[in-house]
Amino acid sequence: MNLPLPNINNNKNKHRPIAALKYRLYDIDSVVIDSGEVAVTRAAADDGKPKRRLGKYKRRKHTPASNTRKHNTQSEETHEYLTLSQGIDDTGFIEVYLENTSEEAVKVYFDDYQITVMSAQEEEEDCSYRYAFNGMEKDDEVYGSEGTSYTTHFRNYDPRVGRWWSTDPEERKYAGWSPYVFSLNNPVNRIDPNGDDPPTLKEVIDRGKKSKTFVKLLMANDITDINYKSVIKVSDKSTTASISGRIKLRITDEETSVLSLTHELTNRGNLDKVDKALDDVRSGAITPDQFAETWISLELEGIVNKIMVAAELDIKTDNFTVNFYKKRLQDEKITEEALRSAVLNNNKNKVKIKSTGEFAIEAYRALGQKERDKQIAKEKGTASDEELKGKPVDQKNVDDRELE
Repeated sequence: MNLPLPNINNNKNKHRPIAALKYRLYDIDSVVIDSGEVAVTRAAADDGKPKRRLGKYKRRKHTPASNTRKHNTQSEETHEYLTLSQGIDDTGFIEVYLENTSEEAVKVYFDDYQITVMSAQEEEEDCSYRYAFNGMEKDDEVYGSEGTSYTTHFRNYDPRVGRWWSTDPEERKYAGWSPYVFSLNNPVNRIDPNGDDPPTLKEVIDRGKKSKTFVKLLMANDITDINYKSVIKVSDKSTTASISGRIKLRITDEETSVLSLTHELTNRGNLDKVDKALDDVRSGAITPDQFAETWISLELEGIVNKIMVAAELDIKTDNFTVNFYKKRLQDEKITEEALRSAVLNNNKNKVKIKSTGEFAIEAYRALGQKERDKQIAKEKGTASDEELKGKPVDQKNVDDRELE
């Protein structure tokens, strides 16, 4: 860290920098539970003298430990070193940043900024996985053998015959069905993790309508209470067809399904942009890198809308990034415009394809190159029969995407 300070000998406080290495510690619900800093001192002035090493070491259990500083007076370098160590014992998030809020024209140059993550060793326990089909918890004690009974909040399920042991608590709603059937005899397209009543497509849409962002997406896609069944179909995965624009939605619990549909509505509204990017990369108007940037931006737009809907409906997800920005929106610490900028700029290299473990931007770059190569082969007359057929490129399904 190199810091020029003018007229140091004239006034010790006039040019003292107000700069520091800072951190904020959040819990799993994105609530700040601790913060701290290591401040830059006048000793960082670029006067050619050896500098000391400033350190701040802190270990957090249930209550903060006392802070200490360590100095290294043997250093012969002309920089001041700021170090901070924070122990975290619970699931959460730490934000580390550098800040200069000096009122005077004091320039502070931070250099060699590093963050090191060290995981504590944990003792492995010999335990089997508790959950099975449809996310239900295994209850092997009933028959004394594995996989013979699953338990939910409302009733138990027998996987050997595909039936519940007791009647449906919502059986009056389904007079034409046996109260013992599972997911209306359609386990491919439906789940019933609680044993009560899997949500319908209409119930998912009605829940989403309580969000203004979700309503805007329905209107932008011309989806109404009359035509929604012709546009959205319940399926075993969530995806949007690039030609027909029809949405397939995997319905799980109501809240998760609302967010999945939010993403698919965003994809459907961006189909023209998707097609244009494909045409441009094929013609050479844009490079495969630019194509990947465009597609990943469209992908992240869906995630932004999911965050907006989650905040408006107060839906908690298992994704920390979504929960983090949702909380900031609810606390009015970030605007919608700032949210879109933050998500698009900070997460382009963080979206992964779950089925392959590959980063989506790399997959899109490879796709762009492939489409360009196919077009060149067609123009040269060397394209294969399969390439000449021009098989359409479908957008990847949302179920196969995750944001780290």
